[in-house]
Amino acid sequence: MFGVFGPLFILPKGKQHGSFSISLFTQLYGLNLWRDIEIVIWRGNIWRRIDKMNVRHAMVDDAEELAHLILQVEKEAEFMLFEAGERTLTPDLQRSQIEAMQNEENSTILVAEADGKLVGYLVARGGRARRNKHTVYIVIGVLASYRGKGIGTMLFAELERWARTKGIHRLELTVVVNNQRAVSLYRKMGFEREGIKRHSLLIHGQYIDEYYMAKLL
Repeated sequence: MFGVFGPLFILPKGKQHGSFSISLFTQLYGLNLWRDIEIVIWRGNIWRRIDKMNVRHAMVDDAEELAHLILQVEKEAEFMLFEAGERTLTPDLQRSQIEAMQNEENSTILVAEADGKLVGYLVARGGRARRNKHTVYIVIGVLASYRGKGIGTMLFAELERWARTKGIHRLELTVVVNNQRAVSLYRKMGFEREGIKRHSLLIHGQYIDEYYMAKLL
């Protein structure tokens, strides 16, 4: 059986013969976070468990918690498009967005769970014209207290797995040029800088540039 990262072995954690698959993951991406990983195939989906963390596609029942998560990330983060409290995102609006994206073959919302709650999300919005249906535009956010734990990497890994099954060829995003943590993550996941969007955002009274970044599958 093969997946995005190479062969997948469904093995109990702690077994001696599981070391090969673990070292393979580490060699491919150099990620220490795969050191204690379980791969589970359930109903056609790949679930990756790391210290009680899961990544999955959002469901309608997630609407209220996801809306709260997005607003909390915008409150904590310095480089998101919306400032803290700038917009109203109700559970009903979020539910409608989830339902709409479930009906789009080239769009999805991924969520990361840890400690029994949602702690991160990735929105992948597919192109709507015939000529750009092979592309998705990405927005990602993780709670401040859960950053640096590999959640962003897990979200992008699942995004790429999903995108390949849908025939998606191009992943794209924009990122503030001085958001070095995000830029480093995107480069690690194979994104390349394509250009600069000059004076794209006004943050704390200063015009800030963004990078255009993309990855071809």
